[in-house]
Amino acid sequence: MTTTSSTVQVRVAYRGRRREPGPLTFGQANVLSWVSQDSNEWSAVIPVIHPVDGSVSVERVAEAIGVVIGRHDSLRTNYLRQSGEAIQVVREAGELVVDVHENPDGDAQLPAKLARQMSAKPFELTAELPVRAAIITRRGVRDEPQTTIVMVVTHMAIDVGSGVILTEELTDLVGGKSPDDLPDPGLQPLDQARVELGPGGLRRSQNSLRYWRTRLARGPLRLPVPPLAEPGESQQLRITSPAAALAVTRIVARTNVGHSSVVLAAVAAVLVRYTGERSTLLASLSANRFSSTLRGYVGALAQDALIGLDLTVPTFDALVEQARAAQLTALKHSQFDAKAVWAAMDETFDRRGLGFTRDWVFNDVAATVEPERQDTEPAPLELVDQARPATRVTRRPAESQLPVMLFFQVLRACGELELDVNANGQFFTADTAEHLLREVEHLLIDAAAGDTTLARPEPPADRNGQWWQIDGCQVQRTAVNELLGPTGRAFLDGDELVGYLAEPALTPRSAHLTSLAGLRWRPTAMTPARYVICATAPDDLDDLAAWRRQPVLAEGNGRPGHQEAFANHSSPAPETEAHPDDQDR
Repeated sequence: MTTTSSTVQVRVAYRGRRREPGPLTFGQANVLSWVSQDSNEWSAVIPVIHPVDGSVSVERVAEAIGVVIGRHDSLRTNYLRQSGEAIQVVREAGELVVDVHENPDGDAQLPAKLARQMSAKPFELTAELPVRAAIITRRGVRDEPQTTIVMVVTHMAIDVGSGVILTEELTDLVGGKSPDDLPDPGLQPLDQARVELGPGGLRRSQNSLRYWRTRLARGPLRLPVPPLAEPGESQQLRITSPAAALAVTRIVARTNVGHSSVVLAAVAAVLVRYTGERSTLLASLSANRFSSTLRGYVGALAQDALIGLDLTVPTFDALVEQARAAQLTALKHSQFDAKAVWAAMDETFDRRGLGFTRDWVFNDVAATVEPERQDTEPAPLELVDQARPATRVTRRPAESQLPVMLFFQVLRACGELELDVNANGQFFTADTAEHLLREVEHLLIDAAAGDTTLARPEPPADRNGQWWQIDGCQVQRTAVNELLGPTGRAFLDGDELVGYLAEPALTPRSAHLTSLAGLRWRPTAMTPARYVICATAPDDLDDLAAWRRQPVLAEGNGRPGHQEAFANHSSPAPETEAHPDDQDR
């Protein structure tokens, strides 16, 4: 044990069962695609904060940390490149330096502060152990935890489910259980990679790829919400509602559908009131722990599940049942080769002129953090009403700017419904986000009394002639004009979206690629289905007839595999027939 100016340090020894290189798992490759760029972001790490009951020695806590690192290969793994491909390399043994902090004043915020401090420096994935740890001690206080373990682990090494497993193992070890008495951890990431790259794993990956292609080929891919004129700071809001939790028990009993699908249906129904979209596509994180061999797995298993919902169903119970079926189908197709899926996404986006991003995400971690949760008897309706006044909503600035509009997360569903939303300040005010949360609660409480009729989705009344319905999507003309730049304009010519540009240096293909690149933060935009490159622009850029009189240098749809016309004439090209897959289904 050594002492620094502010803390005491202990060196924690660990030893595993293997030292071996190998290919990445699907989950590791998926995380590596973004965590290497954002490794100092709060979203790139997972904190594990564990108060220990009773008074225990620092030595016992340090030994427990060493044991869990030794048990799980992912906590001893670095990531290197070999012949241009990323690989994982498992260490066998070593030491981790752990800071020990005294907390004499009982600062309740100290664990969270330490977690943020430990994550401020990016993890060096090629050389550093993927876990950092600290121990907080407090002496002389009865009936309170004396010791707190704070660990920060890179997302490359664990997911939320893994964090729960680590907490359970630390509890057992600090409580005196022998490492030999812990359950065998089962598959390790190197083992999982071999399974995924075997015949069965590759078949599952191909099935998932086909599912993603089919889902992305039709309907809206974005939430049609324009950026705010005056964007603000992103906010983290939480509604805590005993009444909603009681209401969910009644809906679960009536529909025989789980809590997660009920809350997802309520969130989707509220969003459709806000956007008027008739269908929606969302991401939900799948834990991918379906096999018994993965129940004790510590590693990055989680991947996106792509959920599609038809929002034209007439009743809430019908939407709940649809949500259940859609979740199951999406989870079945949530193990995949990320590179292959991203390539398929790029191909689809190129053809459709739309881009899917995780505009809204729905995660239910309640089943993970409340493993004992069981469906209870439905609450009497009068108790639901009586619990309404206990609802509370909290707001605080978001800890990080997530690359999504709305990130919903169910934290608890038993006793109280705790529903979080991270609202991107570029698109939603805190007031609007709170309104959405309260509307979710209201809908659940209304549905507690019986099935509820849902209004047919309609675009907001203020969406006038500057909005178009194209390929099943709400498209804002001003957003498309922004893609085309100051010398371009978009027009709806029949059913075809046409972009006119006075950019002689461009071809339809280069114009299309430029437009695609601008879609990321323009969720109400779509690239034109045809580009007309003109030598000059008319005086009035919004005059379609004037554009048609300009000399045309080239025109075409800009998609790969299509011949472009290069000419010098003033008449427009004939309209092209839309691809069958692009029709609104």
